[in-house]
Amino acid sequence: MWKAGEQSAVPLNSNSVKKKIIIRKGKQIGIYAGEVKDDLPEGEGVMNFANRDRYSGHWTAGKIDGKGTMNYANGDRFVGQWRRNVYKDGQGNMTSEIEEVDEEGVLQTQKGDYHGQFENGKRHGEGAFTYGKMTYRGNWVKGVKEGTGTLLRTTDNTVIFKGEWENN
Repeated sequence: MWKAGEQSAVPLNSNSVKKKIIIRKGKQIGIYAGEVKDDLPEGEGVMNFANRDRYSGHWTAGKIDGKGTMNYANGDRFVGQWRRNVYKDGQGNMTSEIEEVDEEGVLQTQKGDYHGQFENGKRHGEGAFTYGKMTYRGNWVKGVKEGTGTLLRTTDNTVIFKGEWENN
């Protein structure tokens, strides 16, 4: 269980207060500002983690739980539904760095934006992933392109490939 070192408190109702607290689990992992119950984040709040990640959204019993946004120190970003500190099932948006082979066959590392379904924290179900000048729209299984999908060049909507994908 995380220990909370209280710095200030303003009562909201009989069961919760708004506080700024330091969250510790062995060593300091972040500074939280928001609603608290029983010295744990509960309700809406913002956590600035020691590793420079920043979460803004809903908390339950000290865990990220519900709708929220995580901005990672490396530039990645997830907006969507969380369950016990992990982005989980349902609709979400994720910006991250990926490695993909471009249409000339060259491996490229670039930022990508995914809008679609997640399951167990991975792209799963219908979704669209845009990276560089390409967009894949279609099915995902456990984080990879699998099933029916279309790869488009975003500059002119030219279809590069449309069909079945397997473990890609």
